[in-house]
Amino acid sequence: MYLADHAKLSYTETAARFKAAGVRWITGGGSEILTEDFRRRHSKFKYTVAQYFEAQAALVAAGLKTTATMVIGFDESIEERLEHLDRTRTFQDETQGLASFLCWTFKPYFTPLAASSAASRSPPASTSATSPCAASSSTTSPASAPPSSPRTSAPSKASSTAPTTSTSPSKTKSPRKPAPPSPSTSRRFSPTQAN
Repeated sequence: MYLADHAKLSYTETAARFKAAGVRWITGGGSEILTEDFRRRHSKFKYTVAQYFEAQAALVAAGLKTTATMVIGFDESIEERLEHLDRTRTFQDETQGLASFLCWTFKPYFTPLAASSAASRSPPASTSATSPCAASSSTTSPASAPPSSPRTSAPSKASSTAPTTSTSPSKTKSPRKPAPPSPSTSRRFSPTQAN
């Protein structure tokens, strides 16, 4: 879409040029949540939902494959997630052009949205730390207090007194184990998860 806009070409012409150049696949990234309300809140200057599907349809019509994506964990409602899934399913039923569906969580680390998103997801005082709702909430902004990294965390007293086994000076085994996640950090925003 970006290339089509800047080249002042239609989505159909752009897709045809990609196909002629030997491209077989273009990812369908950038959809985040496909509702107009969500896009007004978070992507004011991005294309509309209708434009997204117009570009996707042009790719499929040109004989290219594409994917569907979804990013969750902003401030979208369950209804918005369901609307996104329904629109994606309808598009697939109509075109058969989606080769895969990819869903992942928003990672707010070091973004301006981090502080506001963490504050808006603070769990009520009565929420159990083991509940699924608490697992997706954070009481501390990850940007202001990033979780401990196994490389940078200090060893515990128990592991700092353990002897080090060495087979040679260059092959020293460290008895340290990765620190457990901080209780104030959401499991959903763990830096040890793959992006």
